[in-house]
Amino acid sequence: MQAASLKRAKHGGRPIGGWLSVQIASGVSAVAVPLLVIVLGLITELFIGRGNLVVDATQKEAIRSWAGEPDRVLSADRVLSGRVEYLGRGLLPWVYRNREQPMLGRWLMDRYAHWGAVRENLDCLILLVATGLALAAVESLALVVLYRSAQQAALSIATRLREAIHCQASRVGASEMLGQRGAGLKKLFDESADDVTTGLVAWYRSRPRSVVLLIVLALLALLVDVWLTLAASLFAALTWLFCNYLQAQARRHAQIHGDLARQEHGTLVERLRQVPLATGYSLDETSGKPFAVALSRYRESQLKIATSDAIVTPAIVLFVLSGTALLLLLVGINVLRDPPGLTVSGTIVLGTALICAYFPMARLLRSTGPIRQAEEAAAEIFAYLDREPSVSQGPKAQPLGPLREQLELVSVTLANHNGRRFLDGASLTIPAGSRTAILASDSGAPMALAGLLLRLYDPAAGRILVDGKNLRDVTFDSLHRQTVLITGDGMLLTGTVSDNISCGDPKVSQIQVAQAAKQVGTYEFIQELPQGFSTVVGAQAP
Repeated sequence: MQAASLKRAKHGGRPIGGWLSVQIASGVSAVAVPLLVIVLGLITELFIGRGNLVVDATQKEAIRSWAGEPDRVLSADRVLSGRVEYLGRGLLPWVYRNREQPMLGRWLMDRYAHWGAVRENLDCLILLVATGLALAAVESLALVVLYRSAQQAALSIATRLREAIHCQASRVGASEMLGQRGAGLKKLFDESADDVTTGLVAWYRSRPRSVVLLIVLALLALLVDVWLTLAASLFAALTWLFCNYLQAQARRHAQIHGDLARQEHGTLVERLRQVPLATGYSLDETSGKPFAVALSRYRESQLKIATSDAIVTPAIVLFVLSGTALLLLLVGINVLRDPPGLTVSGTIVLGTALICAYFPMARLLRSTGPIRQAEEAAAEIFAYLDREPSVSQGPKAQPLGPLREQLELVSVTLANHNGRRFLDGASLTIPAGSRTAILASDSGAPMALAGLLLRLYDPAAGRILVDGKNLRDVTFDSLHRQTVLITGDGMLLTGTVSDNISCGDPKVSQIQVAQAAKQVGTYEFIQELPQGFSTVVGAQAP
C-alpha cells in the first residue's frame, strides 16, 4: 500500500522533462564508468606489453594486411624459423590476442588498421589518457545533471502534493474546527511532503543509475572471465550475509546484557541511596543483594557487551581477507598458467569492475531508509487526499432567501470523530434581527455551533432551520453570502492593514476599507501606525 502511494506520487505529478533528464543522465553516467574501466585496462596493457608482439612466419602473413610489416627479425639464430617482432605498435598485442572473439575480433582489427593513433605507443597513450579525461568529464557532467534533475523532479512532485493538500483542505478542512486533524494538516504539508521529497531524491539519484551500472559492470566482468566473476559475486554475497549475521548477533547480545547491566545498575544506585540508613543503624549493609555482588555482575555484563563488539570487526576482517586470498589464488592460477587464461590487464579490468560494483550496491542499500520513509509519508498524504467532504450539496438544493423570521435548532447533536460531544440534543430559537450571545464552559461548543450555522459540517442528529427551511436543502453559495465567521483569536493575515480589512479582495476600494475602520472605531489607531493602512502586519511581518 505504501509503495503504491509513492508510485502514485511519482506518476501523478512528475514533470516529463525532469524525469527524462534523470533517465538520460543515469544512463550516460552508468555507461561512462565501465568505459573508464576499459580505458584503465588498455593503459595497463600498453604499459605491460609496450606494444611489442612476436609472431612466426605464418602469423606474420595473417596479420600483415591490418598490422603492417614487422620491425625486425627477432634474433639471428632464429632467422630460419621466421620469428619476427613488432615493436612499439600500441594496442597491437591486445588486438591480436582478441582477434578470435566473435564480432568483436574483426571490428578491432578493422579499427586498428584505420586508426593511426592506436598504432604507436606514445600516440596511443595520449589518446587513452585524453579519452579517460573526456569520460571523467562526461561522468561529472552527467552526475550534475542527474542530481539537479532529481531534485527538480522531486520538488515538483512535492509542490503538486502541497497544492493538492491545500485544495483538499478547502474541501474537508471545515472539520478542523471539530479537532479532527489539528496539527496533523501542518505535519502533512511540512514533514510528510519533505519526507516524500527526500525519498524521491534518493530514488532518482540511486535506483535508475545504480541498477544500470550494476548490470553493465557485471556484463563487463563476465566478458573478462565468467567463472572468476561468479566466484567473486558469490564471495561478496556470502560476505554480506556473514556481516549481517555477526552484527545481528552482536546487537542481540548487547540488548540482553544491556538489560542485565541496567538492572544491576539500578541495584547499585539503590544501595548507594541506602548508605545513610545503614550507617544510622550501624549496619554494614541493608537487606537485599550485596553491593559487591551487584557491582561484579554489572562489570561482567558490560564486559560481555564490549567483547561482543570487539569480536565483530576482527571476524569480518578475517573472513574478507581469507576470501580475498582465495580469489587471488584463483586469479594467479589463471594468469600464471601457460598459455595464460587471464592477462594482467584483464585482471585489472575484472578487479576494478567488481570494486566499482560495490558503490552502486551501497547506494541502493543506503537509499532504502529514505525511500521507505517517503512511502509512509506518501501513504499518509493520499489517505488525507482521498477523504470525502463531510457535507455535500444535494442536487435539488434551493437558494436561501434573506432571514425574515427565525433561526431554529431542533434537538441538534454534534460530536467529533473522537466521540467528544459539543452539543447534545440542543434546541434554540433566534428571532430575525436580534443579537444573541451564547456562553459555555466548553470553549469549543460556541465555535462548533458557528460551524453548524455555516454548514461547515452537519449535525449527527437534529435539524437546523432558517425560516422553516432545512439547511441541508439550500445551496452553499446562498448560505455563505448571508453568513460570516469572525473568530476571537485575532488572527491576522500577513499583509497590509488594508489587505486584512478587505480580506485580500481586490474589489474592495480603499474608501470602503477606511469606512469599515471608522465604523468599528479603529481608524485613528490605524492612522498612528508607521505606514497607516499600508503597515504590514501578521505572523510573517518584518
